[in-house]
Amino acid sequence: MVIKLLRKIFDWMVMSDIYASLIAAGIVLITAAVLELSLDPFAIAAVFFTAFTVYALNRQDDADIDAINIPERTKFVAKQGWIVLVMATAGFFFFLAVAFLNHFSVFLLMAFVYVLGLFYSFPLLNPLKGILGFARLKEPFAVKNFLVSGMYGFFVLIPIFDAGAPITVPAVLLFVFIFLRFFIVSTVFDMRDVEGDSKKNINTIPVVLGADNALKLLHGLNLLSILIIPIGILTHSIAPLFAAMVLTTFPFAFYYLEQARLRNTDMRYLCSVIVEADYIPAIMVAMPFMFKGFF
Repeated sequence: MVIKLLRKIFDWMVMSDIYASLIAAGIVLITAAVLELSLDPFAIAAVFFTAFTVYALNRQDDADIDAINIPERTKFVAKQGWIVLVMATAGFFFFLAVAFLNHFSVFLLMAFVYVLGLFYSFPLLNPLKGILGFARLKEPFAVKNFLVSGMYGFFVLIPIFDAGAPITVPAVLLFVFIFLRFFIVSTVFDMRDVEGDSKKNINTIPVVLGADNALKLLHGLNLLSILIIPIGILTHSIAPLFAAMVLTTFPFAFYYLEQARLRNTDMRYLCSVIVEADYIPAIMVAMPFMFKGFF
């Protein structure tokens, strides 16, 4: 009984994107631990609700694609999508207002990501479609991956701006690390969604290159992420904690990339539970510094 209840709660968190948004908020913990910043609950909430509202908006426009790729999500959005959207939007604008009053640089970053999310999800560029060739930022080849990965990379800046800290070489390396991680994550999700994306003219990497070539690219990017360690050593800007995060994340990604290669893999489960958790090894490494960071 308890297990079934917990499973229902977890499934609801996955469908509502609360699970994904919590993992996004974990970037604040990673950043605070690596850069030795105090851990401000405001920064955690700002990242959580920024990610949450971008996801919620995207679900409103993705119903036709999800009907092909994830039918159960289409049903969930039809029944409860408005509740999720209200929760996400109310939380986002509350913390956006807090940021406006107390952390203007965080306000600008949150607003920028929100506007990007609107242009990503909705055909706001329709008047320029004849010139650009697309109406949404998710449509051109690989732009979707660069934008979403950039959004997650920008989340590194929120605790930095919140603390009034400078953007240092370790911060740049951390941005690159987060960017590469989510580029890999988003492309694996695109492998799951290839049928719906191809029918809706969304030119993702798996749609254009094929699944096998996409996996080769992702293995290469996963390997490339390890180069952060020697670069950090050469520039005297990587702490053992950051190196441990890089090293623990690499085998985790290698595992799910190889699982994605297998024909009998349940890609919906793999993406929603395993791939989405790509940052969890790094978060677990940073966890001992959580309580220290509040003081």
